[in-house]
Amino acid sequence: RTMHFDNSITSRLPIPKINKDTENTFVGYTKEIFALNKKIENSARNSDNWKNLNKQLNELLEKIDQEIYKSYNLTTKEILIIEESLR
Repeated sequence: RTMHFDNSITSRLPIPKINKDTENTFVGYTKEIFALNKKIENSARNSDNWKNLNKQLNELLEKIDQEIYKSYNLTTKEILIIEESLR
């Protein structure tokens, strides 16, 4: 089954409008995630290379978080609330 949402439901969701540059940034990040995950899968677990790749992945995920916060125009206080809730 497929769920269909009418505009009265979807219009209430707080999804920001993003420009093409931001969209392309997210597409690029997605491609980087896939590439890093493939490299991680092919690296010996806990090797220096594996650790470095995981560090790169975590840094990339942090960049994505920052882009999302920016897209929603979140304040520092709001960002702290979100990040503390994820710990």
